[in-house]
This record gives sequence, C-alpha cells and structure tokens, in this order.
Amino acid sequence: MEKAKTFGCVILLAFALLSPNLRAQLNESDTLRFQLRWGAGGSHQTGNVEFFTLRSRAELVFAISPELRIKSQNNSLYQAFGSRRADNDLSSRNFLYFRPEAKVYPFAMVFVQRNFRRKIDQRLFAGAGFTWQAIRNPKGYLKFSASLVGEETLFADTRFSDSRYDGSRKISVWRPTLYATTSTANADQKFRLHGTAYWQPGLDKVPNNRISLELGADVSVWKGLMCNLLYVYGFEQVVPVAVRQRDGLLTFGFSYQIKSTTRP
Repeated sequence: MEKAKTFGCVILLAFALLSPNLRAQLNESDTLRFQLRWGAGGSHQTGNVEFFTLRSRAELVFAISPELRIKSQNNSLYQAFGSRRADNDLSSRNFLYFRPEAKVYPFAMVFVQRNFRRKIDQRLFAGAGFTWQAIRNPKGYLKFSASLVGEETLFADTRFSDSRYDGSRKISVWRPTLYATTSTANADQKFRLHGTAYWQPGLDKVPNNRISLELGADVSVWKGLMCNLLYVYGFEQVVPVAVRQRDGLLTFGFSYQIKSTTRP
C-alpha cells in the first residue's frame, strides 16, 4: 500500500512538471508589489474518542525594490489524541531573490523546521543558489533551482538508523539541493494544480539523502477564497531509532489570497 501511494505521488508530480499550461500560485517573478495567501483549518472531537488538530499555511511575496523580492512559505501542524500529542510541527522557508524576472537569477535562503514525530527539535539550513525559469508565460511557469546549503539538526535522541551518528543529538552536514516547482490552471483560473519537489544528498561519509514532494489542487470558491487539497511526502535516510524514514500527509481546507497591483 505504501509503495502504491509513493508511485501515485511520483506520477502526479511528473504530470504537473511536464504540463505545458503552467500557472503560478504565488510567484516571485510577478511584478506585483505584494502577494499574501493564508489558510487554516482544524477539528475537535470529544466523547468516546478525543481528538484535536489545527493546521495553517501562509505564503508571502514582497518586493523590497524593483530588483529585490522576499518570499516566505510557512506551515504549522498540531495534533493530539486525548492528552497525547501526536504532532507539533513547524516549517518556515524564506528566500531573497535578485531580479527574479530574469531567465536565470540568484537567491539566498534560510529554512527553519521542527518535527515532533521525526524527533527533530530544531533544523536550520541556509545557503545560496540559482533558479532557471524553463517556462514562463501568462499561463504560468516551470522552474528548476540548484543550491548549496549548510545544515544543522538538533534531534531529541542520540541513536540513529545509521549507528555512525550515534552519541550526539546534533548532526551537521553540507547539502547540494536540486529543486523544481510548477503550477497549472485552466483557462478561467478557477482550478489550479501545483507541485514542488526537492532532493538533498548529504556531503558526508554516511549516506544521508532527503527527498520531499508536495502536490496540491486549488478550486476557486468566491473571489480570493479557495478550497485547497495538499499532499506532502517526505523521505529521510538518517532518522532516530524507531522513527520511520517515510511520511505522508494529506490535508484539505480553505485559503484566502490578497494581491496588490501597485508595482515597486
């Protein structure tokens, strides 16, 4: 069953990346001064089964000047069964772009992550790279990026799937990163399909690869209000003992998007 889900995820991602009619969600290459997209959802059940979940997602693109733009993507997830916490995760991906309207442009990035289920108390990596806009037209884009980042992760355990890391909570490693992102929409922009993928091998004596995939669909409900579906798949080669290398999460809810037409 797990292999089938992984295979399906890869097929959907390939479809999104190869689609000729591409359309962005929040695109740093747009000439808009300000773009904001925010969504949240959750549930609370009591009685025979007590369950609480709360998730949110926010994306921001802001033009500091005609040449410099900031993009920030932030996700949080909290889940608890009764008094037992199941998830308490945070992911913040932040970029600084220089002339992102060009065919090839440089960027710097800082990522901050926390993942309760994977026993990651804190992960920080930062670096720089270049983006190539393979496709960009009024219907959307397809982009590929390459970068090099330095990463430091503080775990809640000192025993790992590869015993050569045993004895310390902290793992530091340099990672080259290959990244792809795209989004596609129909003619009236009422439906959008988007996907991202990145691969990060570790430059270390221990094999330490990481893969992440995101696939999403958005349906316009009214003006800036949209219904969203998002599937996230992650693989980490080195994990604490008793933690699985693969994770999958399917979420759905609503979001609202604001765009400023004033150019920087």
